[in-house]
Amino acid sequence: MREMKDSGIEWIGEIPKDWDKGHLKYYTQIKTGGTPSTSNQVWFDGDVLWFTPGDFDNILLNDSKRKLSNLAVLFRVANLFPANTTMIVGIGGTAGKVGYTIKESYCNQQITALINKSNTYPKYITYLMFCFSDVLKDNALYTTLPILNNQFIGNFSICIPKKLSEQRKIADFLDSKCSEIDATAEDIQKEISLLEDYKKSVITEAVTKGLNPDAEMKDSGIEWIGDINQKASLCRLKFFSYMKGRIGWQGLKSEDFIDNGPYCVTGTDFINGKINWDTCYHVSEERYKMDSNIQLKIGDLLVTKDGTIGKLAKVTELPEKACLNSHLLIIRPLNERFSNEYLYYVISSDVFVRYYKYSSTGSTMESLSQEKLGNFIFPVYDLLSQQQIVDYLDFKCSEIDTIIADKKRQLDILADYKKSLIYEYVTGKKDVPVNDF
Repeated sequence: MREMKDSGIEWIGEIPKDWDKGHLKYYTQIKTGGTPSTSNQVWFDGDVLWFTPGDFDNILLNDSKRKLSNLAVLFRVANLFPANTTMIVGIGGTAGKVGYTIKESYCNQQITALINKSNTYPKYITYLMFCFSDVLKDNALYTTLPILNNQFIGNFSICIPKKLSEQRKIADFLDSKCSEIDATAEDIQKEISLLEDYKKSVITEAVTKGLNPDAEMKDSGIEWIGDINQKASLCRLKFFSYMKGRIGWQGLKSEDFIDNGPYCVTGTDFINGKINWDTCYHVSEERYKMDSNIQLKIGDLLVTKDGTIGKLAKVTELPEKACLNSHLLIIRPLNERFSNEYLYYVISSDVFVRYYKYSSTGSTMESLSQEKLGNFIFPVYDLLSQQQIVDYLDFKCSEIDTIIADKKRQLDILADYKKSLIYEYVTGKKDVPVNDF
């Protein structure tokens, strides 16, 4: 049994007696990335890796969504970091996320790179910082966003085996174990994706074919719809529905948000088709009254028009007066031809997905304008049939959602297990089993 000592560091606890502790800056070189001038496109769209916070989905940073050109490399417009570099997101909502590069690469100014010195094994540092990513974020400086500057990261206290060989042994062991965990998580994620695809197919079939599998079909004549139930008719949304969003000049700034008052709903407050009022911002009564067109009512359907296009929420309750933030549209029926409950499923279907792709062909902007939404043509039934479809889909989707929720809980359990496993070994509380090496 290894003799232990108190590290004196709250988030580490006890460590082996023969291990060191100290600030991260004594074991790594700390540098920040950069972004070439975005006004000059010659620096971009090549094949050179350039990481941004959006690339930090896994520990291993294999690929980047955006890339620099060879010309950017030639003119050294940003810092080049060697392979086997630990990278930490230093600003924004994902601050504290950690990744490890396997190739030479660049990163933007939101990311801090840790380049190993001769007394450190880089992958050990990566696992160590991954383990304490929450500690990093919890202790970040805050303005409007969490910030981990180089000074803070450099002074972050860590523990480390004195022997490079022991650091490597721990990292290699964790590579093996984490690979097994990640493979299991990947299988579960595939199952979730299949369930989500199945759910969408159930919705699409119900809104186009109805509930009678033997129903006679007809050609809708609309490219994004295809065949529909003989009893269905076609409806263009703008002729039967009210649609409004926040006017640009009424846009809200951070100083407009207060602790109490009317709610201001944004797309990030949508959870499983409903509004999570606990996460909503608040605005003054004056701001709320500025535009009556975007004041919410029970029964309203809200849809995101930027970012994740077509994300939906139904207003089923109003605990307090509420209005829209930017990037959202209200849909409210003007007559009784269709219900918003039915429309919710129509927009959740592949019919809407195909329409959006069709109407966006040739466009460089990813957005859902009021005009584009208003021109959406979709199949509609009599009100009784709509309600039957809604009742059926409520039941079927609830069944599927329950299974998906269980799968997501499994992912959460795996993620917690992975972090606790890493913690036990990078702090020396457990020794790498002899039979593993």
